[in-house]
Amino acid sequence: MIKLSNLINSFGPFFELLDVPIAIINTQGVYLYYNDASAQIDQIPKKRSFRGKYPLAI
Repeated sequence: MIKLSNLINSFGPFFELLDVPIAIINTQGVYLYYNDASAQIDQIPKKRSFRGKYPLAI
């Protein structure tokens, strides 16, 4: 069975090449992936990782 984390690791570099915001949130509502385009739109430094956080906790 393919895990979502494996897909994110595989497709992450491709997602970064796209100039569109991409966020992947699991069924518990936790960010699993947040790309550079999203960070630019939200004006949030990339160092401030959203990974493992709930959207409303940010």
